[in-house]
Amino acid sequence: MAAKKSAACRFDPEHETLFLHNGVNLNKSQIHEEGVAVLVEPIFDFAMGLSKLKLDKAEEPENVEKLQDAILGAFKRYVSENRPHQPVHWAKILMKVTDLRSISTRHAERVLCIRLDNSGEVPPLLLEIFNEGH
Repeated sequence: MAAKKSAACRFDPEHETLFLHNGVNLNKSQIHEEGVAVLVEPIFDFAMGLSKLKLDKAEEPENVEKLQDAILGAFKRYVSENRPHQPVHWAKILMKVTDLRSISTRHAERVLCIRLDNSGEVPPLLLEIFNEGH
C-alpha cells in the first residue's frame, strides 16, 4: 500500500488550518462561509482530536505502516497455518477489506451528491476541496 499522510499531519491546530494534498489551504472559518461545513467539519474534528494526541516520530504514519505490515504478515501466516486446506482464505479476507473501502467511498460520494442536489449550485470551495488535481 502506498503511504499517504493523514489529515492530522497536514493540520495546524494553532491556526485551525488543514493543508490538503491538492494544495488547498482550508481554515475552519472558511467552511462555514462557503456552506460546506456538513461535509468538511468532521475532517477538522478528527484532525484536531488527533493533533491533541501529540504523536511522536514512532507513532507517525511511516512507522505505523511498518508495524501494520508486520502484523498483516503475522495474520497471513496465522490464517495459512490454521486453514491449510483453504489456500484462498487470506485473499478472501483482503477482498472484504477492499469491499469495505469501496462501500465507504460510495457512501461518501452519495452523501456528497445528496448535499449538492439539495442545495443547487456547487460551492466553489467544495469543488476545490474535492478536486484532486485532475
